Amino acid sequence: MGIIKHISAKIPPGGWLCMLAILCLGTQTLAFAQQPAGFQPPGPNIALGKPYTLDPAPNYPLCTEPGDATQLTDGKYAAVKPGSALWGMPGCVGWMRASVVNITIDLGEKMPIAGLLFSTDAAAGPGVGWPNSIVILVSDDGRQFRLAGELRHLAAKFGGPPASGRYRFFTDELNTHGRFVRVAVVPSGAYAFCDEIQVYRGPDSLLQVPITTPIVSDVPAFISAHRVAFGIRQRIAADLARARHQVQSAAISDLARARLLRRLSRVEQANAALPEEPDADYRAIFPLNNTHARLFAALSALLREQGYPPLMLWHNNRWKRLSLWDLPPKASGRSPKLTIRLMRNEWRAETLNIANFTDKPLQAKVSLAGLPGGAAPGYVSLRVAEYVAMQSGAWDADALPAVERGSDGWRLTLPAGISRQLWIMVKVPDSFPAGTYRGRIVIKTEDNRKLQAPLTLAVEPLNFPDEPTMTLGMWDYTNNRGAYGL
Repeated sequence: MGIIKHISAKIPPGGWLCMLAILCLGTQTLAFAQQPAGFQPPGPNIALGKPYTLDPAPNYPLCTEPGDATQLTDGKYAAVKPGSALWGMPGCVGWMRASVVNITIDLGEKMPIAGLLFSTDAAAGPGVGWPNSIVILVSDDGRQFRLAGELRHLAAKFGGPPASGRYRFFTDELNTHGRFVRVAVVPSGAYAFCDEIQVYRGPDSLLQVPITTPIVSDVPAFISAHRVAFGIRQRIAADLARARHQVQSAAISDLARARLLRRLSRVEQANAALPEEPDADYRAIFPLNNTHARLFAALSALLREQGYPPLMLWHNNRWKRLSLWDLPPKASGRSPKLTIRLMRNEWRAETLNIANFTDKPLQAKVSLAGLPGGAAPGYVSLRVAEYVAMQSGAWDADALPAVERGSDGWRLTLPAGISRQLWIMVKVPDSFPAGTYRGRIVIKTEDNRKLQAPLTLAVEPLNFPDEPTMTLGMWDYTNNRGAYGL
């Protein structure tokens, strides 16, 4: 600790971020920014060499310097040395603890605007994430700004950024005009970084197109009011890009491909409008809204084209992370066999995945057959793994809310296009007779489809104590290049 204190005294505020970046990135080379697939500027960069204002002023100490006043429109990307990150380079402009960063570029005169590029960086180890939102606004007078688009959403059609590294968010769909272009960045954490912004000229006909989008007089208030709605639209756009890639690369007929792409285009049109801000009790679980549900319903048709049945049961290790995009192995015609072995008075669980590849969500009843206690015995609890939209951009079957129990089973919804994971949790009382019990878990859907999986319950002649005599837990970072070594 004495060494750490001695070093920290010589590091400026925020310098620890750069040290963590070096520790976590090791020898990874971040010198070259990734561009979105299909990147093609729709016109010349009309922001090149143009002046801009920054609000608030940059304050990240490792890259703040006089060049910040010109570097964002100089047409150059910051050169980054191997093993370093963008925010440690003088060609970068950075902010700490800013709720919104406003970058306003003066193009000198009213110009037709077709697209925009924003270059930045992210790294999970140091806690630098992609911006939550990048709102683009335009103005003729520099006082009254109108919404032109949200870049995270618009750029998602190219597939979205990687987990970390340098990336250039890009759109060619602005179709607007103005003299002033404001880029309002909402950081996902404590930091925001950028080394280049480019604005692309569109056809002169855009100068005659009336701008009817909302006037945004208070950017922080506008972003705060639409923060969740922006996030919903971005996530759907990212999933849509992935779905479109799957359809385009699938080994299916051209007729089926064209039909599926038309369905996804309709989903894209529905997602183009900024959704209403959800209620205060909104939860970021699948589906995010009806448009999102339609997207995965379209994927059901693709999966059937690829040979999957409309409904099927499958199984994987219950501790394996499960995403919306995980698919069962190709149908073998056999249901998975489940076994739960436990002591009396001990909780044990097993999982069962139910894939719904029909065109609509289905209501289903889950019950047990052949085991003591009837269709819904009191020693069994059923939970469902909800897919949560993680800040990292991934989907994770994480939350485990209880499924509603009835006298004849449990009721739940099976969304179209995904697999829903059930957790069958068992705790038999001390008086439960030891032995092996063989039964079935039965799923019946509202359209009279029926699926079954064998379930064996092996109860040992031992009682788990009400209170264990010892509990042990450990945690270490031995896989993290020594950044948090024991």
